[in-house]
Amino acid sequence: MNLLSEDTLNLFRLFQKHNVKFILVGGLAVNFHGYARATGDIDVWIKEDSENKKALVKALSEYGIQNADALIDIPLLAGYSEIMLNQGIYLDMMGALVQFDKMQFDTAYEKAVKFKVDESLIIPILELQMLLEEKRKSSREKDKLDADELDYIAG
Repeated sequence: MNLLSEDTLNLFRLFQKHNVKFILVGGLAVNFHGYARATGDIDVWIKEDSENKKALVKALSEYGIQNADALIDIPLLAGYSEIMLNQGIYLDMMGALVQFDKMQFDTAYEKAVKFKVDESLIIPILELQMLLEEKRKSSREKDKLDADELDYIAG
């Protein structure tokens, strides 16, 4: 999946327009940090408070997601809070990670790498050390492989 596809960028532009606080995590973050591997979805850590969830609903509604307002009243759980985007790609939204709970979002957001796509779009991406911690704590083999590859790349 291409982080820079027009559809993906459109989604992130709407997140920015509506001031959605989010951090790109998962496979696309791994790719950003240098290990190119296939991924089938877009994983985002969303700050889970009422103001941010309202902003999220506005962005998703403008993107064209029907019934996005249903997200207001449910917790954002990885693997359960997924929506299909225009190109058949899933957006997996989570309020916490394996290693980091929702109370640590603000710290992670401050440390996030701010990827400047162009003059009007910046995408926050989980910084490398936090990504490595997250991947190491996962029980999934592909996450452990991600951590090994990223460690190797980082030298």
